[in-house]
Amino acid sequence: MKAVTNPKTSTAYHEAGHAVMNIYYHRHIGKVSSLGLKSDGTLVAWGGLGDVPTCDSGFIAIAAGGDHCLALEGAKFIFEGFFSPIDANSINKANAGQTIPVKWKITSKDGTPISDPASFVSLKSYVVNCTTFEGDPTNTIDEPEAGSSGLQYLGDGWWQYNWKTAKAYQGQCRTMKLTLDDGTVHTANFSFK
Repeated sequence: MKAVTNPKTSTAYHEAGHAVMNIYYHRHIGKVSSLGLKSDGTLVAWGGLGDVPTCDSGFIAIAAGGDHCLALEGAKFIFEGFFSPIDANSINKANAGQTIPVKWKITSKDGTPISDPASFVSLKSYVVNCTTFEGDPTNTIDEPEAGSSGLQYLGDGWWQYNWKTAKAYQGQCRTMKLTLDDGTVHTANFSFK
């Protein structure tokens, strides 16, 4: 992704930096001077302004004092999702071993539907704590497709990946990560019974 650094004249980027910090303040106690949001969704905080990385070093947003950056210029797609039966804003209940249809829509910035299967990079998941839903997003495993009905293009930019969950997930909570080839990562949380 192309990084945009210190865009002090851009209201949108300035607000984005504050939005990132507000997310942190709502989830954690105390204040920090610098905060970064990584592409895998993890937040990293620093107590001071020293040694703050740039957006092109694995971060998609950084708020450091009055300077902000947002590295989303390189995103090629407009993503919509996830769609039923997955709700990205809540904890999804599922039976371990079941097949879960993961549905999304992607278009170009001008609204043209994306039909290229190369737009899909991977579907992975990692174990998280069932209370906090925090875990190690670097410790992911590739999620298999359900037989020959894995990745499907449904037309008009709509995609579906039939995720065959493992029976071993019983009693676990996991975060699912969909990665597209523009580097964007989209997640949803699951609790398996």
